[in-house]
Amino acid sequence: MTDVQGILLAVLTADCLPVVLADSKNRAVGVFHAGWRGTVKRIVEKGIGEMQRWFGTRPGDLRAAIGPGIRGCCYQVGPEVQTAFQSQFAYAEALFRETKARDEIHEKYPLLFLTARAPGHSELPKQIFLDLARANRRQLLDAGVVAKNIADLGFCTSCRVDAFFSHRKEKGMTGRMMAAVGIRA
Repeated sequence: MTDVQGILLAVLTADCLPVVLADSKNRAVGVFHAGWRGTVKRIVEKGIGEMQRWFGTRPGDLRAAIGPGIRGCCYQVGPEVQTAFQSQFAYAEALFRETKARDEIHEKYPLLFLTARAPGHSELPKQIFLDLARANRRQLLDAGVVAKNIADLGFCTSCRVDAFFSHRKEKGMTGRMMAAVGIRA
């Protein structure tokens, strides 16, 4: 965060969300790296609090942008991530989507997977998907940012490796994107 003119703040991402905040009334800006760990620790809410403390920012005056990042369509997480969110947010269930794993061989040859457990077939594990953009949007709203002042670019880095870097989709062998913000002199 800064209120100094001529300085650019930046964050590098390759699936995590960049969240950019701008207070035009007090001429202050901030940029935050919102992966699942930062999101569950309320990085955006805390950032707004720090902008209030240091620059006198009022959340209703903020403009926010949520940049490209992995979205709920592709961001599969483990139950430990879901549990972490459930311990922090009353609305956590709205941030997750669960599906049953599909396996063509399992579906085509079910007798191969016959087990002694009732009802007789082993179940495929469930898949859990997290919507990080929704989680960060909710934090912005809960902190007092007006809904019409929140822009979400809506791009999924995993779906669009033709345009963005995706750490997951490209198995770690990828570049980084930079989100930057500053105050003109």
